[in-house]
Amino acid sequence: MAFHDSVREVRIVLTVEHFDEVVQFYRDRLGLPVVEQWQTPEGSGFILTLGPHTTLELFDASQAVFVDQMEVGKRVSGPVRLAFSVQDVEAATEMFQQAGALVLSQPKTMPWGDCNARVEPPDGMQITIYQTVSPTDQ
Repeated sequence: MAFHDSVREVRIVLTVEHFDEVVQFYRDRLGLPVVEQWQTPEGSGFILTLGPHTTLELFDASQAVFVDQMEVGKRVSGPVRLAFSVQDVEAATEMFQQAGALVLSQPKTMPWGDCNARVEPPDGMQITIYQTVSPTDQ
């Protein structure tokens, strides 16, 4: 199976300095529907829908640090990161590695329930590959 056959969702993740202003721009001015939002001691985030299989995720700096720490063990990503929801995170991680990407973290269960891995292709873009785990899978 080709990688593109396993992708369920593409998520563009932006770490933004002026979080409230950026959320207001995308949510209120552009009218992007909110899929999920949170504000925790670890940080704040919004997931907004861009279309049937694409979302925009907005992080404040604290949330970006938290996610990098959970996935890789240290702050490594820049202001833009991609995330691909896939059917099989282990197979997708292996596919990226065989294609020449550096595997920054093997698949592991995150505090929010998904199974995430982090890879870095030769262009340096940070990519999270994740498999959504349904409550019956846990």
